Amino acid sequence: MEGWIAKSLRGDHKDGLGSWSEDLLMAFFKPSHSDRSAVFGGMSDVVEHSLQHLSDQDLTAIARYLKACRR
Repeated sequence: MEGWIAKSLRGDHKDGLGSWSEDLLMAFFKPSHSDRSAVFGGMSDVVEHSLQHLSDQDLTAIARYLKACRR
C-alpha cells in the first residue's frame, strides 16, 4: 500500500519481530517510534488515530500476541 513494505509480524529475528521485546513493541505503538524503527506511511494513521490511545494493558496484550506468533 502506498509503496511501503511492512515489516513482517512473524517471530523471525532477521526480517520479523523476533528480536523485538514487548517493551520495544509498546514503544513503537504508543509514541510512534522505538529505538529500532519509526512509524511512517499508512501506519502513521493507525498509530495516530488508534494505537496511541490504547491503555498500556491493551498494548501489552497486543505485544504479547505478536511475540507469540511464530509463523
